[in-house]
Amino acid sequence: MTSCSTIDRILKTGLTVVAGFVLLYPAHGQNPGSLLWQIGTQDGDDREFALAPNGHANYRDDGFFVVGRSDAKRDWPYVQPGPVDGWGGGRPHTFTVTFGLKEPPNAGECKLRVALVDTHSRANPELKISLNNEVRKHQTPPGAGDASIFGETAKGKPHNFEISFPATVLKSGLNELAITTSSGSWIIYDWVGFEAPAGTELADVTGTSIASASSPPVLVRRGSQFGQIVQFTVRHFGENREAELRVDGEAVTNITLRGVTQKCEIAVPAVEPERTVSIELNVSGKPAARQAVTLKPVRKWTVYLLPHSHVDIGYTHVQTDVEQAQWRYIGMGIEAARKSAAFPQGSRFKWNTEVLWAVDSYLKQATPEKKKEFLDAVKAGWVGLDALYGNELTGLCRPEELIRLVSFAARLASQTGVPIESAMITDVPGYTWGIVPAFAQAGVKYFSMGPNGGDRIGHTIAAWGDKPFWWIGPNGRDRVLVWMTGTGYYRVFQSPEMLHNYLSSLEAKGYPYDMVQVRHCLGDNGAPDVDFADTVNKWNATYAYPKLIIATTAEMFHDFEKRYGDKLPTARGDFTPYWEDGAASSARETALNRVSADRLSQAETLFA
Repeated sequence: MTSCSTIDRILKTGLTVVAGFVLLYPAHGQNPGSLLWQIGTQDGDDREFALAPNGHANYRDDGFFVVGRSDAKRDWPYVQPGPVDGWGGGRPHTFTVTFGLKEPPNAGECKLRVALVDTHSRANPELKISLNNEVRKHQTPPGAGDASIFGETAKGKPHNFEISFPATVLKSGLNELAITTSSGSWIIYDWVGFEAPAGTELADVTGTSIASASSPPVLVRRGSQFGQIVQFTVRHFGENREAELRVDGEAVTNITLRGVTQKCEIAVPAVEPERTVSIELNVSGKPAARQAVTLKPVRKWTVYLLPHSHVDIGYTHVQTDVEQAQWRYIGMGIEAARKSAAFPQGSRFKWNTEVLWAVDSYLKQATPEKKKEFLDAVKAGWVGLDALYGNELTGLCRPEELIRLVSFAARLASQTGVPIESAMITDVPGYTWGIVPAFAQAGVKYFSMGPNGGDRIGHTIAAWGDKPFWWIGPNGRDRVLVWMTGTGYYRVFQSPEMLHNYLSSLEAKGYPYDMVQVRHCLGDNGAPDVDFADTVNKWNATYAYPKLIIATTAEMFHDFEKRYGDKLPTARGDFTPYWEDGAASSARETALNRVSADRLSQAETLFA
């Protein structure tokens, strides 16, 4: 069995040991009633906790509370993020309470009681509560809104709940209770209390525990075989001791147990099918702590990452500012591609232009040297060109306007000598059927849709997210390969946990393909993530799967069509537009524009 000391040395002998903080312990005494311990005061306020009243942006460490010694103002943050909170790292978070008992009760039940100031209004999280590895779950209700996380606790929507456990789960010495936000967003604490049968007595916290054991869905190379990663936390209370780490009874490595929180990582053989393994720490030949972790087979994903900037005119900046920003981004993208050109295939930076409006003006104002640099970057595959001129509300476009949306792409392709076979559209959550023949006439075969994540989009993503299909045109012959991203256009690779959660959700939904596209966009008119290639290169050097590939839109679709094109369903008709109703707020301007378009079409006909 092979162990691993760091992510960069995942298959070498050793063990990652990350010092947390020194733990001091505690005064203890007899439980005066059924309430064994508590954190905070049940008063509808959160000011007794760390970071309160509005410091969530400074969140760094999960709550870890040692009964009798810890201070809520120092050790227990007022807010616990969930996996969807980017400010919290985009991962599940676990708050832990450690307490010691003289003797465990032999009957009855114990209760965790929690009072919350508020929960997130839409992404209300599901909580996993574990007492000495006995697990319960609790779904929190929707809360009031964001005012409470910014310190206005009176505007929160309180939620109180209880979780019961058999008292026999408790044990002499070290006990550990953990609260994990396994899905959704944040919760805000008012008070946490723990009840135990009368007569239960607290004691000094001593001994060793293995907690939070998990296996992320990644594979590493183990010679000609694959290995899986097991991550866990060791907590040791008492004098330093030497311990032997064993997995399923087989010695892996040695570890020095210190009065710190130690985060550990090891590699074990990949499993097929699902299997539970036992992790054990032995001191002087005797078991000091044991934990079981279930390993599930890891799917061999290939994740295509499409870096781009969402060209959003007028929403965040005026048109001229957006234009000049996008010009800068083209240069930044080319420079990032140049710096990573020696990286392995898949890890080299590439820049997708999303739409051609800014490219058109860039080439008009660029120096001859800059223009040549751009055309060379396209030919080298550093810059991917996508056919639409802008992110249009296509449901408002006349047939002539749809043709003009892709006409510049044909002229640009003749300049570069590289066919423009793909199109991107971002933010807009609906598209007219007429775009299919317009694409077909222009030689565009692929259409990547990245809609808004939730602003008046109906069931767009729920119905079509990550469900690629062939869109058949009105004549029954034209077709375009369409793929709407299930995550909209926001980056998923904000943290490894975000990527793991996304892939796990796809698998739970029965997603049938081992390949997926993900937009990597830093927001509306956001700049390129110029260090992205370094991140991807390090990932691919560490993990065999999921395999990450930075790609242009056309490259991604080419590979997908080759693997799965003959297995995809077909669809006909309009892809219901949702935002075209906005034209009602500018009815006069819309009418003037349509009259002008009519006159222009007539003038061109006469000129011809």
